[in-house]
Amino acid sequence: MIKKIITGIVAVSVLSASSVLAEDSYKADSARGSMGNTPAHAELASLFKRSDAVYKDIALNSPKGAIPANALAKAKCIAVIPDVKTGAIGVGATIGDGLVSCRTSTGWSSPASVNLANVSLGAQLGGKVTDIVLLINSNKAESALKNGRFGIGVDASVAAGMYDAAATGMTDGVFAYQRSEGAYAGVSFSGGHLISDAEDNSALYGKNVTPSQILNGQLESNQSSWTDGFMKMLPS
Repeated sequence: MIKKIITGIVAVSVLSASSVLAEDSYKADSARGSMGNTPAHAELASLFKRSDAVYKDIALNSPKGAIPANALAKAKCIAVIPDVKTGAIGVGATIGDGLVSCRTSTGWSSPASVNLANVSLGAQLGGKVTDIVLLINSNKAESALKNGRFGIGVDASVAAGMYDAAATGMTDGVFAYQRSEGAYAGVSFSGGHLISDAEDNSALYGKNVTPSQILNGQLESNQSSWTDGFMKMLPS
């Protein structure tokens, strides 16, 4: 879980007791999932529910319009990271947890759980919450994700995603779309990482699974209503 990540400067839990738990189809797996009705189950249910809502809002229903279909069509992988938290006096520690799915020969893979960890220098007085959708169009970034650790700015650079005709230039790299709240404008990805969450992925797919198995489409989750719902949102 994200609470196990230590940034070395600030550790922040992105899941609070007030997180809204999953409803409707998310409840259907509560009794039969391998996690049972446990706090870990509730956290994962909340992650899927929040990720679904963030993707629909940013990618499909943004006030600026939907992310252009041609930009979505080029994405090799899509990551959704809701409720990213950043903030400390003098040093900003940005962390969050999310889901990523990659294209396969038969469609989208089941989503893997990932953690975003980023430490960046700069004066940041207070805190903010940002929701993020990443379109990953880079072979190197895709390979790094499947190996369990994608270095932002190392394996690929991150650029601001476009909502208009400029999206035709989004041919290679990683493109970020954000929905922000709080005192700051934007969020830094400098020096950050997306890291596979082994604990969450074991809960979803079984022990000793690898990110490549999940993102290559070789595994199906024991929480199929969650994972199938996420995959159905993604572009064809």
